Amino acid sequence: GGMIANKVSVLFAAGQTGVAQGLSLFADSFLLHSGSLADAVLREAGYTLRNSGTQWMVVLWLGVNFLVFLMLRFRASLNIFWRVTNSSLWLTGVLFLGTLAYAFHYSDAAQSTQALMLLSGAVLGVGATVWSARRQHRGYAGSVGRLIVATLVVSLVAASLWPPEWGPTFGYRGYTRWTGPWDNPNIFGLLMGPGIVLAVGSTMLNFELLVSSKSDAGRRKGHRRWWKAALVIVCLVSAGLMGRGLLHSYSRGAWCGTIVGLMYLAVQGIKERGAKYSRWFRANLFSLGVATVSIIALIFWHYRATEWYPARRAFSVINRSDFTWRDRIAAWICALQITAEHPFFSAGWNQPERLYEQYYFPPGVPGSAAIGLNDYLVLGATLGIPALLCFGMYIWLCLRSRPRELETKNLVPENSSPMPNSGLWTLDALQATCRAGAIVLLVGFWFDGGLFKLPTAATFWILIELGRRDLSTGSAK
Repeated sequence: GGMIANKVSVLFAAGQTGVAQGLSLFADSFLLHSGSLADAVLREAGYTLRNSGTQWMVVLWLGVNFLVFLMLRFRASLNIFWRVTNSSLWLTGVLFLGTLAYAFHYSDAAQSTQALMLLSGAVLGVGATVWSARRQHRGYAGSVGRLIVATLVVSLVAASLWPPEWGPTFGYRGYTRWTGPWDNPNIFGLLMGPGIVLAVGSTMLNFELLVSSKSDAGRRKGHRRWWKAALVIVCLVSAGLMGRGLLHSYSRGAWCGTIVGLMYLAVQGIKERGAKYSRWFRANLFSLGVATVSIIALIFWHYRATEWYPARRAFSVINRSDFTWRDRIAAWICALQITAEHPFFSAGWNQPERLYEQYYFPPGVPGSAAIGLNDYLVLGATLGIPALLCFGMYIWLCLRSRPRELETKNLVPENSSPMPNSGLWTLDALQATCRAGAIVLLVGFWFDGGLFKLPTAATFWILIELGRRDLSTGSAK
């Protein structure tokens, strides 16, 4: 009876997670196609979120949810909230400063959903860790986290199969840039990148389990090997489908972020395989760095005149005639100027775009949208340097190496029920994969934005929270 109840609760949590992820990922796509069943409901919800008379109610409701999730998160653990090394403390600082700016300049802040998206993404991320931690206390370490990752990969694979003609048309030298179910090819690329990393991480874990079980005997063991082999194939096909979508997005920021995320995943895999490989990697780190830079330079030199359009798109960053990167650099400089003039008390929500258009707009730039493509500079110009520092500390603490005393702690309580066999999907492996997916978006936010857009923001906050180094039922004081 207890086992059935546990399975039912896991399925219920998976259903809640799937609904929340589906709404956050695909709510905007319903609005692109009028006449759909959910069109009227979503349009009414969108009106409520953008209406200055009702938006504050949604923000207040989200704020209460965040505080409740935070209380449950630290009630389920023995960690102390008021400590400098607690990433949740710094996240609370960012949201607190954002809420102050929202309250004192409500008439301007309510004209967009930037503050709303920042808070809602954080609520989704913290809520995901609360579900995962509660299941972990019952002896199912990371079971909800695995379900979240699985549903996210399935959703992104479905998005990669979206017909290109069903969305807005964006072109690059006569080739159509895929947008998927969204209205921007950069958003599509930024979501395909984490999907690829999650699928590759799943492939690595299931393949190692398959190799380690070759020596097992018995019909049941053989059945499990066939199941793991099928999972490896499914994960590889999923990565290939999303890689195809990423390539056709022609999003250079997403390409760069995906490469960095895969490199991080590879390094974590080497570290987990044993001290021998880890010591060799650290001893040859400088040589590997020089070799990597040399290979990249040779590739750029050899293919600088290639006719393959994805390569031409990637190598356009060294083309002085390409105005996209030049416009972005000009916008970055203006954002830094705005931050320098409002370092502590911030310019307020939606103000950097207006200040940029009225006072900082450089001559010769065709549009003002470039200032919104770097979320870090927008965050600094909007909320000030203290909020940017809090956000940076939050990211650093989530990604930093786990303290040595935490590595020796058992993540499952002593009196819990035995953990079911989950293969190599241990909590550490799940966290490393989620961190790699979050890194893809962290890189992409520098070039293409997305922290204030629901599909990418929800994905980022869920992955970064599930991948936190200090996520444990812990005994860490």
